[in-house]
Amino acid sequence: MWLSTYSGSRYTLAWYSVRVEGLIASSVVLVLLAHHFRRVQRGLADTVTKLLRRTEEL
Repeated sequence: MWLSTYSGSRYTLAWYSVRVEGLIASSVVLVLLAHHFRRVQRGLADTVTKLLRRTEEL
């Protein structure tokens, strides 16, 4: 961000680098959220399976 602020105007190398950095950071956050969501979904599926087994035992 510092490069974009002090480098001058739009469409310079610094301007593009800050935009690319933002895209990379957003992509990383999206991947981490997808991984966390998948882990929570697996945990929920395991819990449902356990509850179904307990219900059948009763």
